[in-house]
Amino acid sequence: MNSNRGGLCIYIIACTFALCSTQSVFAQTNPEPCKMLTQAEVSAATGVSVGAGQSLGGTCSWSGTPKVIVSLWYPGPALWAGIQHPNPPVSQTPASGVGDAAFYNTLGAYTSLGVQKGSTVFVVKIYGIADPSKQMAIEKALAANVIAKM
Repeated sequence: MNSNRGGLCIYIIACTFALCSTQSVFAQTNPEPCKMLTQAEVSAATGVSVGAGQSLGGTCSWSGTPKVIVSLWYPGPALWAGIQHPNPPVSQTPASGVGDAAFYNTLGAYTSLGVQKGSTVFVVKIYGIADPSKQMAIEKALAANVIAKM
């Protein structure tokens, strides 16, 4: 149990660090995440009424009630490399049908979707949805919305 907590702690620390990163892995073509998803798109995908996106560096988050948070961010080069090659207990599975390359990283009941489209990379993460398969479906739908605006 303690090893699971340690892995979760490392994952949360990495995600927190990533959310604060403003570097670009490539020449990002759409670095303003709050312009890449609308409040309506996030509400429709989650089934929850969310507020306007709140920007923090290269990250935008939308929050709703019941407590659901969606984050879209553009990781820096070192973080993207780490996201692409996670260490156990994080598992990775390919995500087909979105971008040029995409994958889900999963730790316990938490997932995130990393996407590369052309020279742009981004990550979509949802909190507050218990079912990982539902998280994945929402993340993929939102990633498709982001790609449509690129």
